[in-house]
Amino acid sequence: TYSDKSVKVTIPIEKYTESGFSIPVCVENVPDSLQISLIPEKVNIQFCVGLSQYSKMNMAQFMVIADYNEIADKKTDRITVLVRKYPESVFNIRVVPRTVEFVIKKR
Repeated sequence: TYSDKSVKVTIPIEKYTESGFSIPVCVENVPDSLQISLIPEKVNIQFCVGLSQYSKMNMAQFMVIADYNEIADKKTDRITVLVRKYPESVFNIRVVPRTVEFVIKKR
């Protein structure tokens, strides 16, 4: 058997800050015969990121979606907003508001 009496562990730590963007919401899975308008069209995403990565953050790294399948055949006036894409270096992501209103129009 092999045994050490002590082990040295190094854990890198970094200061972080909070940041955010106003991002347009993309609606997925909408049938070609329909058009959906969201109210509001943009949501705020807020997140924490290490100071070493802060200057590298931009809106293009994030994607916020609403899925039409969530509301198809349901009587509701709100749809949930989800963060579909984000950088690995961010954490504690929040979306405000979490749901948005929508209007469905036939094309």
